[in-house]
Amino acid sequence: MIKTLQKKTAMEYRDVIRGVSTNVLAATARNTKIAKKEEVIKGVHASIFRKTLKLANGDRVGLTKDGKFWYNKASWTNQNWILVSSSGEIQPAGSAVFRTKNGARVKRQKLSSKRRSSINTAVRMAKQIEKKEIKYRLSTIGLGRRSWIGIMEKLKMKIPTQKKIREVMKVELPSKVRDAISGKEVGKGEKFEIHIATRVVSALNYHAKGLRAFKQAIRGANRTFQRNLEKDLEKYAKKFARQNGFIVK
Repeated sequence: MIKTLQKKTAMEYRDVIRGVSTNVLAATARNTKIAKKEEVIKGVHASIFRKTLKLANGDRVGLTKDGKFWYNKASWTNQNWILVSSSGEIQPAGSAVFRTKNGARVKRQKLSSKRRSSINTAVRMAKQIEKKEIKYRLSTIGLGRRSWIGIMEKLKMKIPTQKKIREVMKVELPSKVRDAISGKEVGKGEKFEIHIATRVVSALNYHAKGLRAFKQAIRGANRTFQRNLEKDLEKYAKKFARQNGFIVK
């Protein structure tokens, strides 16, 4: 494919490689899945309190898988907890709760105003943590897709203007993400190659399917070439050259 395009377009070998690579990376970015806002919010809510969360004042809260909201004061042992509710939500305490002592559940008890206040303070703190986490997660929607564009930027490739690309360009790449991606040119002439690498989890995880998108993009580039090889190679070569800043007469 590369040598045929080079011959038909009179482009340098390096330029053909860069052109094909640009198309592959752009297709990978477009087809890397991004999360929906409601899915992100639901995911944070379902997971953030699954592990016991220690608050700034030392109190701890937790939300079990079956929807039980537990509270533990900083001065208590790990065996003493209050079951605040079973609604599946981190919510203010009612007038009475169940309490555990040394790991065993004891009878329902009325709350003193002081204890109720401390629980509700913990609830407010926990909700602020959840709100902050949701805000952060929402700001990273599209980060996996954006990271492929980051590789293109490192290679100084032309960035496409398709909608799926435009909608993630506002996502900022944190320094740790920039450090987790690379793109470099190696060799000269017909030994010229482009090497890329990514360790960005949000681009490669099961939900994003970025690796699958990359493999499909490579297969897609080959299928497109083979189809046009049989159909109208001259027209395809001219279009390819034009996309990469060259004119074939």
